[in-house]
Amino acid sequence: MNVFDRLLDVLEWKRLLDHAQEADEIPHATHEAILDIGAAKFRVYQLSNGQRVIHADDVRKFFGA
Repeated sequence: MNVFDRLLDVLEWKRLLDHAQEADEIPHATHEAILDIGAAKFRVYQLSNGQRVIHADDVRKFFGA
């Protein structure tokens, strides 16, 4: 397990409204949380396939784009 996974494991995940999804559809967010790193806040999501991702706008903001 990497450091990023450990950071995400301890977050307070909030379950999103569950919309019926077809098994063959693309993954969708099932949970959301906020990752605080110093003064930066990142919205993170857990997808229906178990993958966890960071909101792209928050990454752009962090890097000044």
